[in-house]
Amino acid sequence: MYLKQVELENFKSFGGKLTVPFMEGYTAVTGPNGSGKSNITDAILFVLGPKSSKAVRAGKLTDLIFDGGKSKNKASYTKVSLVFDNTDRLMPWDDDVVRLTRHVKLSDNGVDYSSYFYVNDRKSSMTEFDSLLLKARISADGYNLVQQGDVTRIVQMGAIERRRILDGISGIASFDADIDKARAERSDATDNLERISIITEELSHDLTKLDKERKDAQSYLTAKGDLDVANAQLSIRRLQIEESKIQTLRSNMERIDSESQAIREKKAESEKEIVEVAGNIAATEAEIAEKIGPEYKEIKDKITQSLIDIATSRNRKEKAEEDRKESEGFKESYESSIAANNEEIARLEESMKEAAEKLAGLKSDKAAVVAEESDISKKISETGGEHKQLQDRIEQIDKDSKVLSQALRDASSAHAAAEKEETDASNDLSQQVERIGSLDFEIKDYKWSLEQMKAEAGPNLDDIRKRMTQVRSQESVLERQVKDLEEAYKKRESEYNSIQIDKRASEKANRGSMAVEAILGLRNKGQMSGIHGTVQELATVDKEYETALAVAAGGKMQAVVVDNDQVAADAINYLKKERLGRVTFLPITKMMGGKPRAKAIMSVKDSIGYAIDLIDFDEKYRNVFWYVLSDTLVVKDMDTARRIMGGIRIVTLQGEVIEASGAMVGGTISQQNILKFGAASEDKLAEAGERMRKAKDALDSAKAALAKTRDEYRSLGTELGTASSSGKAISDKMAEIKGNIAQLEKSKAEVLKKQTECRDRLQKATAALTDARQALDKAQADMDALDNEREAVKARIAEIAPVELQNRMQGVRDRIYALTESISSIALDISTDESEANGLKKQNESYEIQLKSTLASI
Repeated sequence: MYLKQVELENFKSFGGKLTVPFMEGYTAVTGPNGSGKSNITDAILFVLGPKSSKAVRAGKLTDLIFDGGKSKNKASYTKVSLVFDNTDRLMPWDDDVVRLTRHVKLSDNGVDYSSYFYVNDRKSSMTEFDSLLLKARISADGYNLVQQGDVTRIVQMGAIERRRILDGISGIASFDADIDKARAERSDATDNLERISIITEELSHDLTKLDKERKDAQSYLTAKGDLDVANAQLSIRRLQIEESKIQTLRSNMERIDSESQAIREKKAESEKEIVEVAGNIAATEAEIAEKIGPEYKEIKDKITQSLIDIATSRNRKEKAEEDRKESEGFKESYESSIAANNEEIARLEESMKEAAEKLAGLKSDKAAVVAEESDISKKISETGGEHKQLQDRIEQIDKDSKVLSQALRDASSAHAAAEKEETDASNDLSQQVERIGSLDFEIKDYKWSLEQMKAEAGPNLDDIRKRMTQVRSQESVLERQVKDLEEAYKKRESEYNSIQIDKRASEKANRGSMAVEAILGLRNKGQMSGIHGTVQELATVDKEYETALAVAAGGKMQAVVVDNDQVAADAINYLKKERLGRVTFLPITKMMGGKPRAKAIMSVKDSIGYAIDLIDFDEKYRNVFWYVLSDTLVVKDMDTARRIMGGIRIVTLQGEVIEASGAMVGGTISQQNILKFGAASEDKLAEAGERMRKAKDALDSAKAALAKTRDEYRSLGTELGTASSSGKAISDKMAEIKGNIAQLEKSKAEVLKKQTECRDRLQKATAALTDARQALDKAQADMDALDNEREAVKARIAEIAPVELQNRMQGVRDRIYALTESISSIALDISTDESEANGLKKQNESYEIQLKSTLASI
């Protein structure tokens, strides 16, 4: 795998799109200082995602966006893609080419930003980036990129630190971290699996019990069906009784209705009496009013109304006083503005008056000079025809000049007005921008205060409650596990006790067989290998056939099964040496099997089956159990045994034995003294004890975890109470700050709306100013063209006119030109002052309307 190319778009000094290819092996990027070589490395680091933005030489990510330079606009986003050749699948992605793209986009406010990640143009996340790069052993904070100073630092560092770097580059460190994490997860999973396995094992044991309960439930459902029928019959009988009661109630209701009717009639009579009494009361009141006089009632009503009016007036007065103070402030402001505008208007009108007087004098002077010019021109015209034509052209140019002068003054006035409007709109926009900046600062200040208060308030109540919910859920799970493990432990304890009781019974039955116990002791202590155990230990039997098979096996149940005859010989030598007694040994390799006799085969259909088929054992012991039981048949009772006896060995379920010879053995059997297959050995008892211990350990572990969880829940409850009490005041302050932030956000929205309006107004004013400037430039150009033409005509006249008249004409024209320029300048000043005065007058009109409204409210 290698990096094929880097694709940049609006990154740092690279405006637009740029692709930098890389070949296999070494690729050099050269260029003068400041050409952007280091920015290519920054682009690679930017995608790899270093822990700090300083690694890509930027204060923040938005500093990486192309700023436009000197001649272009700033970009609104930057995007960089690293294209890797992945044909060797070192990066765990099923593509020959993997493109990792990072995209940072500015928000509309120009401050905030959003960051996006893509793998082969599919939306991704930083986590997925880290995972892919980690598997490929690539890291922005590692040594995939060796920068200035890294080589020197690696050479000078110690061996241990250098080894850590090599482990990180080779991926060993990440594997070690994965191994540690996996071991921790495995340990937790193992503990949980052990608990679950104990519970699962007990549940499987419960299936048999549940099957019996299912049968009982079916019987219950049958009985319940019969009960439901009986209940239905009972319900019908009760329904009949209730219908009889309803009939009785209906009769009672009819009687009560008649009684109610009588009561209603009585009530109507009482209401009639009440009306009469009310009339008497009204008459009495009228009589009282007549005796006292109408003045009393009027005075009383006036007093009541006066109290109401006083309270209302007091409220109005307080409100009016507040409005008056506010209106007085507005009044003073408006009056001050109007006075200032009036002073400016007076100054402008005085200036215009002085300019008008000066303009009149200049026009008078110009008229005299023009008359003199006309006189000279007349004298010059007498000298030739061409001069007459040139003179006529001069006169036409003068006429056109007057028209263009007026147009120029109008264009200049319009330009001045547009320029003022553009300046006002720009100032208003600047004020709105400044206001927004102020609001943003206040909002950020409040938000900073809010964050500080959050830090002072301590843990977040919602976070504590969320943690309490999680801990409560974990507690419920552990409580269920503890309950299940307690049941499992009780069952395993019962199993252990049962095996222990069976072992004691077996030991009691085997008491005196010191030889067998000695041989089993050699096995248990590991002093002799190849000893499997007694026949009694190596098989299990259903409860139903336990007595029959134990009697059928008889003393052979104490025979010891071994691997081969050598083990048997060594054990016999041991018994001789220690003088412990005798034992029957059954070498597996030497035991012979057999087949049922003909009489047994003929009689098996009348029996339960062969004894060897009713016992459970490992198939490798089949020849051993053939020796013990051979073709013995198991029958139900003595009558069946007597019917088929003769030539075959038979045992009944009650324990009577009939030998093939015809001998019959029977009577009472002590269940306490009888040997039983599957009797507990030390190994089985140890296994049961181990299972019980595991269940106890799992139960203790679960209880400890439950206690820890409950302690954590109580601690969180205490923490919640402390946070609730101590953070109440801070919460109130935080609520107040949030309210202030909301109000400021609302004000900001209103200012943003005004800013938009000011921006629109500025755009219109700028457009109007551009149009006015173009009109002014055109008028000035036309005026310049006429002046140039006038100068050309004057030059030609000077060539053909007499010298003395030319000099006089030149002097006159210079005076006319100077007077014309002065007149135009003064006229322009008058027009500008007039426009400004008119604007101030309109502003005063607006102020006066608002002032009248304010005075009216006062």
